[in-house]
Amino acid sequence: MNWWNSFETLSKLQTALAILVIALGIITLTFRVRADHVKKAADAKKAAEREQLDKELKEKTAQALTATTALEARQAPWTLSEDQTSQLKALLSQAPQGRIEVAYILSDAERAGRFAKLLANIFKQCGYEVYSEIGMFTNTSDPPPVGLLVIFRTEQDRERALTYCRIFQEVGIHAECIRRNDADQQLDSWINSAVSIYVRNKPT
Repeated sequence: MNWWNSFETLSKLQTALAILVIALGIITLTFRVRADHVKKAADAKKAAEREQLDKELKEKTAQALTATTALEARQAPWTLSEDQTSQLKALLSQAPQGRIEVAYILSDAERAGRFAKLLANIFKQCGYEVYSEIGMFTNTSDPPPVGLLVIFRTEQDRERALTYCRIFQEVGIHAECIRRNDADQQLDSWINSAVSIYVRNKPT
């Protein structure tokens, strides 16, 4: 083992080992930096995926809540607030009076029927003669008709019908006014009063 006793050989080996150690250190550091970079990229991807999933979940939850709220609104009873009732009575008491006929659509019979009865009672309390609260044919149009339809028989009755229509709109009730001859034939078959109120589907 002459090389073991050779200073020159050992010096070269020492230098080579030092270079190897430095190279291994550089390689180790490079791998560590690369590993950190890959880990950060993976963490960022996972965070982005979680954020996207959270966003989609929030959107679906919001859509579900909106759909639930809309469904509850459609299924809720059709009624008037105390303020609407008081305002409606005050306005109807000052409006031209006459015989009123009230009917409601059968496709929304439970809510439309109750609302028709509510309106009929308000008219009665204001001194009007109310003919009836009867259920009429089921309308299958799409979208279904909503709100009130105020129908008048002749031009002499137009202003009174328009007055009622404006009053309904003023208290926040969707209402339209139409002449009898322009109404559906099925509607025309039950109109007996000069002015009739037809309660259709509950607005949502």
